[in-house]
Amino acid sequence: MKVIQLNIDGKSYYLSADHDLGALRQAILAASAGVPAFVTFCPADDDTEVAVLVTSHTSVRLVVSSRPEPEVEDDEDLMTDVDQYGFLDAS
Repeated sequence: MKVIQLNIDGKSYYLSADHDLGALRQAILAASAGVPAFVTFCPADDDTEVAVLVTSHTSVRLVVSSRPEPEVEDDEDLMTDVDQYGFLDAS
């Protein structure tokens, strides 16, 4: 699983694995090298759009890492344990 973390001035944002990193890098470079500009992106964990004013003094770190996919196990035994306490009875 690809994990993308963007840190801007100490604030961390996680981006979706399919985020266009090339476009994001170009936008940050252009804003930091010239006239300050807003760079926008959407964090992976919510439906908001974040706009950050990037200047030549903005601290940016982009980390792309890989994590193994979590293993999905059969949860049949877990449901049996819950049911023994009567949690699944609707009455």
